[in-house]
Amino acid sequence: MRPHCFSSFGRLSFWAPGLLTLSLVPPASADLAPRDQAFETLRRVWAQEKEITRLRAGESLAMAGEGGPVRAELLAADPLSYPSPARVIALRVLAHAAGSAAERAKWIARIQEIFLDAKAPDRLHALESLAKLGVVPAGTDLEAVRAWTAAAPEAARPFGHWMLHLAGDPAAQPALLAALGSADPITRLRAGFALRMIVPSDATARAAVAAALAKEPSDSPARAYLLSAALRLRADPAQTGRWREEAVASFTLPGRAAATLELATVITHLEPAPSAQVFLALLDHPEADARIGGAKALLGQGGP
Repeated sequence: MRPHCFSSFGRLSFWAPGLLTLSLVPPASADLAPRDQAFETLRRVWAQEKEITRLRAGESLAMAGEGGPVRAELLAADPLSYPSPARVIALRVLAHAAGSAAERAKWIARIQEIFLDAKAPDRLHALESLAKLGVVPAGTDLEAVRAWTAAAPEAARPFGHWMLHLAGDPAAQPALLAALGSADPITRLRAGFALRMIVPSDATARAAVAAALAKEPSDSPARAYLLSAALRLRADPAQTGRWREEAVASFTLPGRAAATLELATVITHLEPAPSAQVFLALLDHPEADARIGGAKALLGQGGP
């Protein structure tokens, strides 16, 4: 399961205790190949940024097979000492960067422990991370997900239904499709993200995503997520060309770094593919999340 979601949790301000400061990485050189420029950009964000933004860059490096230095630094800093929700994201990055299946399982178990802790403030983030990592709940873990989802606020439930879908619950996908009609944009955003990751192939799901996108306001935070889901599901072939044009235009829209991050997961797989110059132009963007999005697109990180 791949990933990465803007979940509208808000920005945190922290610098994890004990975190080693890497030497500043020089700006990516235009003389380098596009992939090398993408890697340099991600390393620079990891070295220079604070908060969750640097963890997003670290996750992209780990998913591209370049997570060794990120793993070493996170281990030295003790990710469990981070405030929530950064500790969950750090554990997810470590799972991606793990050197063995046993190590990956260890970090996943730490995230599961946070979710199962009824007093943990970041249970929602833990559930999201488990879903992104493709963890299939079973036994008491599955019952805990069911109980959490039943009691969760509307905007949080899509992550629970996503996990239940992984466990084979036949009611989970219909619940996600129903969430597309919510009056709350964050609920729609998360439902769209989960459906993009799940990639249901049935006509009912495709029609529901296409219909939801048609209704979503252009300035809604959920629109980029519904757009990426529609493109990933090939929800309506007659609309694909128009959706493609919107995705390329939205990808570089100023002040919409969250949309850039989400659309990066699908934009490299569009047909015809956009020019690499579209992605390279983002590597000098003033917003770090937009730079990460450009780098992810160059590296082709997308899909579930």
